[in-house]
Amino acid sequence: MSDAPRTLSHLDASGQAAMVDVTGKASTKRRAVAQGALRCSPEAYRLLTEGDNPKGDVEQVARIAGIAAGKRAGELIPLCHLLPAASVKVDATPDPSLPGLRVRAVATIAGQTGVEMEALTAVAVALLAAYDMLKAADRGMTIESVELVEKSGGRSGAWQRGEMDRTARTSHRPSDDNRIGGDCGEIRHPNRRETVKCTAFEALCAFYEATDGPNWDDNTNWLTDTPLGEWHGVTTDHRGRVVGLQLSSNGLVGEISSELGGLVKLRSLFLSDNELAGTIPAELGNLAKLEILYLSSNELTGEIPAALGNLAKLESLSLFDNELTGSIPTALGNLAKLKELDLSSNELTGEIPAALGNLAKLKELDLSDNELSGEVPSELGNLPNLEDLDLSDNELEDEDFWI
Repeated sequence: MSDAPRTLSHLDASGQAAMVDVTGKASTKRRAVAQGALRCSPEAYRLLTEGDNPKGDVEQVARIAGIAAGKRAGELIPLCHLLPAASVKVDATPDPSLPGLRVRAVATIAGQTGVEMEALTAVAVALLAAYDMLKAADRGMTIESVELVEKSGGRSGAWQRGEMDRTARTSHRPSDDNRIGGDCGEIRHPNRRETVKCTAFEALCAFYEATDGPNWDDNTNWLTDTPLGEWHGVTTDHRGRVVGLQLSSNGLVGEISSELGGLVKLRSLFLSDNELAGTIPAELGNLAKLEILYLSSNELTGEIPAALGNLAKLESLSLFDNELTGSIPTALGNLAKLKELDLSSNELTGEIPAALGNLAKLKELDLSDNELSGEVPSELGNLPNLEDLDLSDNELEDEDFWI
């Protein structure tokens, strides 16, 4: 890479603002991922998740607003090129550890420029739309951490947040000095709060023993003598207990440590879009407080543990795009609060359990692209809140009727 100082591309030779001339650049496939969050009050979060907002479904409005804005970034930002063929996908997910809403946008195009601004604009406007939906309950909400996560394509090549400083970190485990320092340091007679912190610390150390560590971000070191609440990707409550792990798109490899089942106050666990392999630990079924579990887009194998049916507070379970085998556990029909279940793009076999018809709050069910067989249970037709059902690309006898 050249050592020449960087310049601002949107300034001409006289220092005036100007659009970049891209007519001579080659057309390549470009992709950008951005994310951000809206932090709100517990009352606003209740309206967000329970569907009591008089304006309508906050998540869906935010998602559609983000898609529309991402496609029109060139109209909103003066020196941004208009990319009419851009594809924008937006996910809006409630996160109780904030509490609030997390938004992730992926923009792709085959062209001569873009698409970072499209992804960032999609996230920003999606969060603004969510704010507008919830402001009657909480005008003190904050929009935060709107950032580019990664981009690929174009002359500058691939970029990932934290790429420049990752090589400076030689170990994902803390030194012995760090492990006995800070919150867990030299405790001879630990009180209850210190004991909780040490237990969480040990569980997270075990997790990184089984993986290759996170994609380090913004010079923030995970396993140091700093408090748990300041570790990148970790959210803690006022007593220092871990309530949220946000580790999606971090390049994690290895297996998911069963020690995570010891984080008994955990409410959200995001491990999607990594390179995790091995089986899903049955110990995750011990997370009695868990509301969101995302393990999608990894290389997980084996069967779905029936123990996940113990997660009585679970609202969203996403396991799509792995290599999971075996049948769908009947125990998943016990998840009375489940609103989203996505098991698509695996290698699941057997019949669809009729017990899934017990999921009265279910809004989205995607079992497509597996090897499921038999008849579609008639009980699925009784789900009162079901809005999106996809059973396509299986070996079901009447799947076309249910697409």
